[in-house]
Amino acid sequence: MKKKTTKKRTVKRRTGTKDALGRFGSWQEIFVSTGTHAGVPISNETSFQLSTVFACIRNISEDIAKVPLKVYRKTSDGKERIENHIVSYLLNYHPNPEMTAMDFRQVMTANCLGWGNAYAEIERDVYYKPIALWPLFPRKVTPRRLATGAIVYEVLQDDGSTKNVASDYMFHMKGLGDDGLVGYNVIQFARESLGLAKAAETFGSTYFGNNTVLGGTLTHPENLSQAAQDRLLKNIKERHQGPEKAHNLLILEEGMKFERMIIAPEESQFLETRQFSIPEICRWFRMPPHKVHDLTRATFSNIEHQDLEYVKDCLSAWFRRWEQSIWWKLLTDEEKSSGYYAEHTIEGLLRGDIKSRYSSYQVALGNNNNPGFMTVNEVRSLENLNPVDGGDDLFTPQPKTEYNTEQPDEQLQSDN
Repeated sequence: MKKKTTKKRTVKRRTGTKDALGRFGSWQEIFVSTGTHAGVPISNETSFQLSTVFACIRNISEDIAKVPLKVYRKTSDGKERIENHIVSYLLNYHPNPEMTAMDFRQVMTANCLGWGNAYAEIERDVYYKPIALWPLFPRKVTPRRLATGAIVYEVLQDDGSTKNVASDYMFHMKGLGDDGLVGYNVIQFARESLGLAKAAETFGSTYFGNNTVLGGTLTHPENLSQAAQDRLLKNIKERHQGPEKAHNLLILEEGMKFERMIIAPEESQFLETRQFSIPEICRWFRMPPHKVHDLTRATFSNIEHQDLEYVKDCLSAWFRRWEQSIWWKLLTDEEKSSGYYAEHTIEGLLRGDIKSRYSSYQVALGNNNNPGFMTVNEVRSLENLNPVDGGDDLFTPQPKTEYNTEQPDEQLQSDN
């Protein structure tokens, strides 16, 4: 019987192309699990097991995804909102038949936060209008620059084959990078910080899971047989291993002595290491620690201001990254030349407590004979209220009039 052989499929590498990899060398090096000096391998997938990493990526991506994203057109009077634009529909309601807008925008932002790049294939109609956006896992996409200077995206298919997607059909949002083509993989850059945090977490789990509070050696004046050693070890595990059996009394026989060898967690600064890892990881994502429920340095008097700093210092860059990527990839040349652009409605995130908010509205509407720069209906819109008749006019203060300082009786005499 003739033995059946299978051909090994090889993907021929294009000649005359340059990989857009920056300093990494190959994409495979980015995505494999990488060892750390702490002895714990870190990959993009395993990093999500750290609560601080998960909280940073989840919080930022959720906060970006939940903010309304509108399409506007510049006019001579300022701007006007384009209500029925296809881009507004895709990014606020239905990007593709399988996802909600919230899901899509959160996935894309999370990919960009962790992997440094977010990809979505653009499905267009015969008029070149985008009609669907399909997110792609960053591991399966490799940007390449051809000898002609054009950029193509090599996408790995589920069956192992690859296809090239032209730049016009790929929505690519990138983070910080060094060549303008791809962003850095933040998780791999932070692997030493994450490895230390993971090692401390593993140590804590192991300490409690194997907690016999022995952590040392047993010394016997004579030689113990293998059977006696096995019986002794079994007895210790049954009576002492596990957090619920910690600090039980250890009974030793026949002159056996116990010598402690491990370092207690408080002596090894275990708790300090665990606490330090929270702000250390937050630095990689520009995330204020209080947003991941580390309130060590937060107070009731400054928490509101820290929330505003979070919007301005962390989220604002992601809002702008989304807006510029949309303008670049999803608007037609005609729309760009006509002044179309996308913008997030972030006023709701910048609102303070109700007293401060209403006080600022009074200033915006005009008070103390000062002109207003917002109308009543604009304020009502911020509070999610319907407009009212006559609410579209700005307040204009009345000019001051000169009053007659003469007394009434003096004025009558002068009239006579």
